[in-house]
Amino acid sequence: MHTSRLASDRHTHYEHAEAEVVNERMSTLINRERKVLDRLVSGQCKKEVAWDLDVSNKAIEAHRARLVPTMKVSIYIELVHLILVVRCLGAGTVGRAL
Repeated sequence: MHTSRLASDRHTHYEHAEAEVVNERMSTLINRERKVLDRLVSGQCKKEVAWDLDVSNKAIEAHRARLVPTMKVSIYIELVHLILVVRCLGAGTVGRAL
């Protein structure tokens, strides 16, 4: 049992450390990028986000394209996964600043 608890504590520590990294990267995003990311991760399609933010679909595509390198992930789905993990942990400010 002790080993299991130790492994669980390590895993929790790793998750919170990862959340800190994600929050640091989120702090480098401009407000519009955060809004786009939050809406996309929440399940809205690009056209819905464009409508909500009163911008063109191409503008949303451009913001989304910049999010991947800015957040230092290789593909967009990896970014979505990171954001969802951090939200599930309740750690940090991801999605809360909006």
